[in-house]
Amino acid sequence: MHRPTWAEIDLDAVEHNIREFKTKAFPDERDLVAVVKADAYGHGAVEVAEAALRAGANRLAVATVEEGVQLRLSGRIPASIPIHCMGLFMSHHAATFVKHNITPTVHSVGAVRAIEHAAHDLNRRFPIHLKIDTGMGRIGALPKSVESIAKAIEESKTLHLEGVFTHFSKADEKDKSYTKKQVESFERCFSAIKRHHLKPLFVHAANSAGSMDHHDIGDPSDSVRSNMFRVGISMYGYYPSDEMSNKNQVHLKPVMTWKTRVIQSKDLEPGHKISYGGYYETSRHPHTSIATLPVGYADGYRRLLGAAKNHKTGKVENHGWGVLLRGHKAKIVGRVCMDMFMIDVTDIAAHHGSEVREGEEVVLLGRQGQSQITCDEMSHALGTITYEITCLVGKRVPRIYLRGG
Repeated sequence: MHRPTWAEIDLDAVEHNIREFKTKAFPDERDLVAVVKADAYGHGAVEVAEAALRAGANRLAVATVEEGVQLRLSGRIPASIPIHCMGLFMSHHAATFVKHNITPTVHSVGAVRAIEHAAHDLNRRFPIHLKIDTGMGRIGALPKSVESIAKAIEESKTLHLEGVFTHFSKADEKDKSYTKKQVESFERCFSAIKRHHLKPLFVHAANSAGSMDHHDIGDPSDSVRSNMFRVGISMYGYYPSDEMSNKNQVHLKPVMTWKTRVIQSKDLEPGHKISYGGYYETSRHPHTSIATLPVGYADGYRRLLGAAKNHKTGKVENHGWGVLLRGHKAKIVGRVCMDMFMIDVTDIAAHHGSEVREGEEVVLLGRQGQSQITCDEMSHALGTITYEITCLVGKRVPRIYLRGG
């Protein structure tokens, strides 16, 4: 590894988080789907998928057929493990789904026909999942279209409706009224499906948030009861939102720690400007100790974490954000550059009685000693969500996989 910036991925934590859901959120026999889309939210799809399967996940889910093909071609995912593409389906993808045994999501009669044509030479029925848009407004069949789609599936001699699902859009909020409306819509649609003599093996709606707060669709005695749940962000150690009422039901461990090393440290006299725009100027006497880190916004370390000019007021603002060095917080000074940024290490050097030197380890995200920078804290500072933080850690940041302590 040449540039000393990397992300450590704790595969033991992945396994722990999966077991928490298997044993606490759903201690029954429901299937758990490990969502590894977007390169496992930036953690590495193949490695995370393997860890999730070791811990008891039954299936994998991706967002695009290309992501599913990557898993199949890795040679590290057993052929018997279903891979469900929950997102985009276009007719010209149909043959790829069939060739690599990736379960597609259909949401129209046209999609059903395309998959049916691609699978006509198989000696078995090819599995599909029907997605119903009960209120997300993204992809999925509208309730009024379910009847015609169900009829097309019923008439097919090559397809098998393995699953029916929807997606909760507000499951991570305290107010559950909208989620209840989605559940009711889904149950009405399922009645239409049953009228066409279709008996899907799986019914699912719960994502990470739904898995904690909305265990079931329908009554436990009814055939529409959910029997599969999807774990995405929580597999990586984060709760979907602060509003989760049952967030203490499962104990999650963050999977990613983002690290770098000091590449230069120097003492600057008062009046020395730092970074682009000169927004920060040293003022300490006799000097300010500045350390440079080899990571920047090209790596996904957001520029807004450093000094920035408010275009409305014209004033320079600074989040006061920092990193961990020797177990203490060192504040960012000046703007975050594409490949580097600078931190003030004056107090840290004084506290330890020794200068900060080249090569010392710095934690950007995660724990160092008794101190910690959490993904929740960083996302709040940036006005975003934890999902975005890990997904944007760039490809030139190598992932180092840790297992067995």
